[in-house]
Amino acid sequence: MAAATLITGATGIVGTNLTRFLINQGEFICVISRLSKPPISLADVAQYVTWIQCDLTDTERTASVIRSVMPSKVVHLATTPFNPPTTDAYTHFNVNVMGLLHLLEAIRLFVPKSKVVVVGSCAVYQGGSDLSEQSPINPLTTYGASKASASLLVSTWVQRYQLSITELRLFTPFGPWERTNRLIPHVILSALNQKPVEIGAGVAQRDFIYMDDVVRAIAATLGRVQLPQVAYNVCSGHGRRVIDVVQQILGIMGNPVPLIIGAKADRHDEILEMSGNNKAAERDLDWKPSVLFEDGIRKTIQWISENRDIVDQLSLEA
Repeated sequence: MAAATLITGATGIVGTNLTRFLINQGEFICVISRLSKPPISLADVAQYVTWIQCDLTDTERTASVIRSVMPSKVVHLATTPFNPPTTDAYTHFNVNVMGLLHLLEAIRLFVPKSKVVVVGSCAVYQGGSDLSEQSPINPLTTYGASKASASLLVSTWVQRYQLSITELRLFTPFGPWERTNRLIPHVILSALNQKPVEIGAGVAQRDFIYMDDVVRAIAATLGRVQLPQVAYNVCSGHGRRVIDVVQQILGIMGNPVPLIIGAKADRHDEILEMSGNNKAAERDLDWKPSVLFEDGIRKTIQWISENRDIVDQLSLEA
C-alpha cells in the first residue's frame, strides 16, 4: 500500500472538506470510521478513498488498522459533538480521550515517524476574547474537559515519545457540509423555507472561521514536522455575537423572514464570550484567515441554495 494520509472523523464538516481538498491535491487517502460505508457527504468521491470501518474505542482494532495502513500522515478529527449538549460525560471521555489514546499508542508502536495533526477545540478554554494558546486551560463543560484531557495527552506523548504531533484548536468553523442543526445553516434554511428564525438572547459571542481557511491550516500543519509549540489556535481573531450573525445572514438574503429574539431558552452552560488569537499560527505555520466573514456567509448561502437535495439528506444523517 502506498504511503497514505489517514483521516479519522472524515464524515463531519471539517473531515468532509479536508478529504475533498486532499483528494484534489493527489493524496492517497484512508478513512477510518465507525460507519460501514461513506455517507452522502463523501459518496461522490468514495472511489478515491480507502474506507475502513473502525471504532477508535476498540484498542485492538485500532492497532490492527494502523499496522495495516502504515500512514505517513494522520489527521485525527473523530470526536463527540458539542451541540446539542446531550452527550453524557462518559461518552465524551471514552471517545475524545480513550479513542485518542488508542490511536496515539498505535502510531507510537507502528509509525512513530508519522506527522499527526489532532484537531481539538477552543472549549478547552474557560472563555474570553483574544485567547492565546497560553490562556488557562479551564473548561466549563464536560465536552471541554474531555478535550482538555486530550490536549494534555498530546503534549505528554510529544515530550515522552518525541512524536510529531500538533494540536489545532478550532474555534467555530462554518461552510459547506455543515450539519443543519448548527446556527448558520439553520438560519439559511429557515430563510429559504420561509420560516421565522427563533433564537435566545443572542448575546453569546463566537469566533467564526470559514472552512477553506480551516483546511488550509490543517494542510499547512501536515507539511511541518518540527514546530516550536504543540498547540495552535485556528480562528479568525474576531468575536461576533449570535444575534449579529443571524441579522447579517438575513440581511444578505433580503430579510425574507422575521427574527424572533428570546423565543428559545439559552443553554444552561452557555459560554458568553469565546474568541481567539491566531498570531502563533501566522508566525509558525505561515497561516492566517483569507476569507472575510461576509464572503464566507455568501459562499455558504450559495452552496446550500444550490445543493438542497444533499442538504436535506445531511439533516437526516445528523
